[in-house]
Amino acid sequence: MKKVEHPMKEITRNGNKNGLAVLAALLAVTLISASPGFGDEAKEHRTAFRIGAGSVFHSGQSFDPGFHYRAGFFTLLSPRLGFELLVGGHRVLMDKPPTGLSAGKLATTQFLISGQYRFTQGTRFIPYAIFGVEFNFFHFWPEDEAEENKHDVVDRFAPHLGAGLDWALSDWLVLIADARYSIIKTWVEELPREGPIGEVNPDEVDKINLNALTLSLGLKFYF
Repeated sequence: MKKVEHPMKEITRNGNKNGLAVLAALLAVTLISASPGFGDEAKEHRTAFRIGAGSVFHSGQSFDPGFHYRAGFFTLLSPRLGFELLVGGHRVLMDKPPTGLSAGKLATTQFLISGQYRFTQGTRFIPYAIFGVEFNFFHFWPEDEAEENKHDVVDRFAPHLGAGLDWALSDWLVLIADARYSIIKTWVEELPREGPIGEVNPDEVDKINLNALTLSLGLKFYF
């Protein structure tokens, strides 16, 4: 008998294709808009709006790779230190779900607060280290409708570390590439929740590891 592929896999595959198209469009815009004469951004510009997108990879065998997006603001606190506030999200399929969940789709919405230590200044290429914290809001959609509203994943704070590179294409437009690793430990809860989350006994829940690597390309617009 011919195996019928679940429609959620096709949705994810199309989402990844769309993500690649977005990244290609971003690169095309940067190449068209590039102009010489980049100055010292630490002196001339202090704040930027940034957008980005790319791939997300959760640890373990439970999750398929997914497409993620982020947007927010970046500001220079000093020539070496930067600060950014970002919001983003992604969805991934779970063919081999962790204990406590059935096959389905896990959506994550993130709010990130990050610092940057920039290793150079006043140059066209600026590498930097990334460090910060994030709050992750999760929502689980089971593949089997009979499992709806029975389980979900607990929202959690998490630290993240990473590295990035800014490529200044003009005195106001920068191409950015970065990688971040988020250390996310949480657990599955039964719905409806019966009491405060702080009263949960950690020995009585199904813990899951949602550590995630994100790879991004994007643009930074200084103003």
